[in-house]
Amino acid sequence: MTAVMMIGGGIQEVRAVQVAKSLGFEVIVTDRNPHAPAFRWADFSAIIDGRDIEGLVAFTLLKKQRLGIAGVFTLTELVTSVAAIALAADLPGVSLSSAVACQNKVLCKEIWQQAGVPTPRGKVAYTIQEAVDILEQLGGKAFVKLVAGFGGQGAGQVNSSGELKGLIRQQKSIRSEFVPVIVEELLTGTHHDVNGLIDAEGTFHPLGIVDRYFLNEWPVEREIRTPSVLSGEEQKELYELLEMGVRALGIHFGPVKGDAVFTTSGFKLLEVAPRLHGPKNSLYALPMSGFEPLVPTLLIITGQNVQVEKLRLHQDRYCICRALLPPPGRVLRITGIEEARRLPGIEHVMLFAKEGSVVPGYRDSTHVPGYVFATGQSLDTCEEALGRAMSVIHFEIGTIQ
Repeated sequence: MTAVMMIGGGIQEVRAVQVAKSLGFEVIVTDRNPHAPAFRWADFSAIIDGRDIEGLVAFTLLKKQRLGIAGVFTLTELVTSVAAIALAADLPGVSLSSAVACQNKVLCKEIWQQAGVPTPRGKVAYTIQEAVDILEQLGGKAFVKLVAGFGGQGAGQVNSSGELKGLIRQQKSIRSEFVPVIVEELLTGTHHDVNGLIDAEGTFHPLGIVDRYFLNEWPVEREIRTPSVLSGEEQKELYELLEMGVRALGIHFGPVKGDAVFTTSGFKLLEVAPRLHGPKNSLYALPMSGFEPLVPTLLIITGQNVQVEKLRLHQDRYCICRALLPPPGRVLRITGIEEARRLPGIEHVMLFAKEGSVVPGYRDSTHVPGYVFATGQSLDTCEEALGRAMSVIHFEIGTIQ
């Protein structure tokens, strides 16, 4: 039996296990949480922190032959761990240096600037004064983000040195020290997530684009939509940019994802990684539109033969994913979830919060308590289904004691 190993087994990753098993793979899941939801569905599980590279490598070397491990992947930020495992256990993957370059925004930006990859102008700041100086060079407006972060954590738009210092003070209150940040030009345009796959022969294949919409104040994803509203030519340009960006970082195999902004001067690439986009996009929205990007990905990373049809991007319906954004506070009660799930056009309700949970002020996407997915033959039919679902879902919110 051939097995595939997934690093990270949260509630959103459960569907990845199910997809892998539907292809005939046995599935091994590792997670630091002894009660990780995906463990229940896995054929074999191991409680290992996803950043414990030594522990993960040792586990893989010990179990590779016995369990038939043929490939390793993640749908989280743990791509460096995946690269290290693949290197040590002689599994298909990318180089360790390429994975690190993707994760470290400073290193990535330097490589892209040298290679001519379109990306926002910006620099790393190691002190508050350096951050203020860079902000002034950029005209007093910028987007600030951690050198290594995810889900928009620690990131935000600033329009003055006062706002910049306030954002940095907030980061220091959480981490008790100054953390290096990237201060880069504030781009105006539409946001898009793009997936791709490079096969064993080095050929790049498009695996879907999702359009993203955020709250005005903070990088909180309020909605995603697919298929993209971009024209065919614009989509081709975005796929070419993703390929250019990953190849500049030395990535010539496996799944790749990118985040980009479409401005009046063209696309600007924000970041890439040697994996598919997270579960909302790659396990839910894209499959609900008719295309399952994880299927060819798993076949490629385990050295299987892939039929051309499985590599051909095909979307025959629309999908909209909308965030549930109740007022901040303590959740006293949630009603209407099961009713919403039964409504026509509603494919899935993803709920993270529960009674007793605290919904903080929305400053990054990790604060969102849930999402609703709708499908239809048009965006209008998706909107109608979402309207019905949102009208029956209610959060009773109390004050935080």
